[in-house]
Amino acid sequence: MAKGFVFAIDALLSVLVLIAVISSVMYFSSASSASNLPLLDLERKGSDMLVLLDKTGAFGSQNSTAIGLMLNQTLASNVAWSLDVEYYNATILGTWANNSFDRCRSIVITNAGSTALADFPAYVSLTYDPDMLANYSDLRFYDSPCSDDGSLLSYEIENYTAASANIWVRIPSLPAEGTTISVYYRNNTAVSSGQNVSGVWDSNFIAAWHLNENPSGTAPQFVDRKNGNDATARNMNSSDMVAGAIDGGLDFNGANASAETADGNSVRGLTRYTISAWVNTRIIDGVKHNVYEENVGTSQNTRMKLCIGTTNLFTLEGRDTDGDVLSTWATSTTPTLDTWYFVAGVFDSVSDVHHLFVNGVYVNNTVTASAISNTLPTDPPVIGARAVLSEFWDGTIDELEISNTARSADWLNQRYQMESNQSGRVGFGPERSRGTIVAFDLNQNATLGQSDANATNEAAAYREFVVENATTGQIDRYGRAVLRMWIR
Repeated sequence: MAKGFVFAIDALLSVLVLIAVISSVMYFSSASSASNLPLLDLERKGSDMLVLLDKTGAFGSQNSTAIGLMLNQTLASNVAWSLDVEYYNATILGTWANNSFDRCRSIVITNAGSTALADFPAYVSLTYDPDMLANYSDLRFYDSPCSDDGSLLSYEIENYTAASANIWVRIPSLPAEGTTISVYYRNNTAVSSGQNVSGVWDSNFIAAWHLNENPSGTAPQFVDRKNGNDATARNMNSSDMVAGAIDGGLDFNGANASAETADGNSVRGLTRYTISAWVNTRIIDGVKHNVYEENVGTSQNTRMKLCIGTTNLFTLEGRDTDGDVLSTWATSTTPTLDTWYFVAGVFDSVSDVHHLFVNGVYVNNTVTASAISNTLPTDPPVIGARAVLSEFWDGTIDELEISNTARSADWLNQRYQMESNQSGRVGFGPERSRGTIVAFDLNQNATLGQSDANATNEAAAYREFVVENATTGQIDRYGRAVLRMWIR
């Protein structure tokens, strides 16, 4: 060979290459048996000699992942080396959805019911990762798992801390068998937030209040995330900002505190509606205490009311027109004091089946009803009291929502399950990285005793190979791992 080069694989230059496939590991080494020896080839490059150490193998099924190479070697001072990966007969199994973000985690959402749910606002509690920006502005959600392309999803960050963020994500379709979405992050710049707050809540929402704002702020303090039906605090201050079921909630004193909303969230003219909230009461005394009320006509009679009634039960009350008799639908369980309940009332004059839903249990009531009259409320609808300022709520209210449709029992149960038992309905996959196939072109001027891909001479060097726009090392069937060394 040129310049009398002599090449030998011995204890001075031992090579170990590991190819990890799912949970199994196959390896080959210069010290392995004859049947498992890698191919060794020499290629002359001018006055230098390229030594090619080659091993070809199958990497498993189409779901194989995490292909990596590890070099553990004692380096001779007259050797420079490079790592290379070559693929053939390879099919990339997916596409990285957004090349502006380097990390991704899949989010598995299970459906507690038996029916598909459309445009579902899923609550996700996301733990902070050091690869995320401190304000979580580099988050992006997609409707497919990592490395499976996907469409951008609307999301809202309700609040965040250094430890986690409370996020709502609109899921276009949540099948009965569940679905997998993904969150991308790590933009490495001060990227602006990708939130689309109103897009989280579908067109059936009339209003959606988180009720986590400061009552002492500029009126109207409580923001409706969907239609701008913001609410104004009455007889409340900053001390009424308390812990809620999801994030912050509002504490109502049972004496004179309430929040006045806009007429835009009225249920007038509807044939169906749903009202829901997380509530916590301090008192059970045989007197009505209102979560929300809207009245009708000059008589100021109740058009729609969610409350604890005189029977000490969660109750939905309503009438079609001002002259109708008040209809009442109640649960059968008295609430426990200082305990959170997810309460929903559904009015459906089309099917004449109305129900109340409390913590996963619903009660059907067959009552003949007509469409609600289309007259404006006499007084603005009120949170935490009757519209004429009586029947005050004594306790906390969080996440109050009104829709112009009859939400199904499966829909409401899914809301309850995801918000009360997050870990039971939402699971996170491992962090995945975006990158390109690592294929270093060996620099013939590489520093002897070092890799042209590493700054220092390390006894152990590791490099995970990432197929561009796909999950780490994800290929169809075959690949070839190559170690190249320059001998000078």
